Formats: sequence, C-alpha cells, structure tokens
Amino acid sequence: MAVTNEQIKSVAVLGTKGIELQLSLADKTVQEVFYQIWPFAYCYGVFEALTGHYRMHTVETYLLITVGFEELLSEKDGRKQLEKATQLQTNTLFVEGRAHGFDDFSQWVTSKDYRPLSRMNFFAFGKPTMK
Repeated sequence: MAVTNEQIKSVAVLGTKGIELQLSLADKTVQEVFYQIWPFAYCYGVFEALTGHYRMHTVETYLLITVGFEELLSEKDGRKQLEKATQLQTNTLFVEGRAHGFDDFSQWVTSKDYRPLSRMNFFAFGKPTMK
C-alpha cells in the first residue's frame, strides 16, 4: 500500500514534535543545535525510525526525512539537509547520533513506558556512549 503525502507529513510532524519536546526539556532550540553533527544525525535517526515503524519504502523514507527536516527548520531546504546527511554517513558523530535517534524512537513507538531522552541528555550530560 502506498503512503500518501498527507501521511508522510503527519509522521514527519510526529517526529518533529518529539525532537522539539526533547530540546525544550534541555532549554535549547532547533536553531541553536541543529548544525552540530550529533544532534543533526539524531534527527535523521528519528525520522528513519518512524519510516521503519510505518513500513515505508526507500523513496518514502527519503521523502519523510526531507519533509521532517523542513518541518523542523520551518524552511524549505529539507533536500539540502538530506544531501548533507548523505555526505556524513561515515562520520563517527553522525553514525552515533543517528543510532541514538533511531533507537530512541524505535523503542518509543513500540513501548508505552519508554521515554526517548538521548537528545535531551546530550545537552545536559554530553555525548552518550553507544550501547
């Protein structure tokens, strides 16, 4: 079954709200932190996890990540952010941030008790260790 553009936007907004909540708990804004590699990668991992949960195909995944970045940044450069993520795939900070974002939100959508707080903790305590 194909996913509609409205469904993609709805899932992207869900991810954005989760990210923004974590940032507000850390007393940060998207504009303050987005251009650091680890937080940027965390966002990528969040959107990637949501596409997996909703069983989206590759094209839908890239579209959701693009729309998610646009929603998060309130601007229309989501494609530029997706290209940036593609270039950073082998960067250690990117790999770690992406893994934490993916793990946090994969667990969050399947468990009513899990709290995805790695990003908030990043700003409070520094970069978390890999599990």
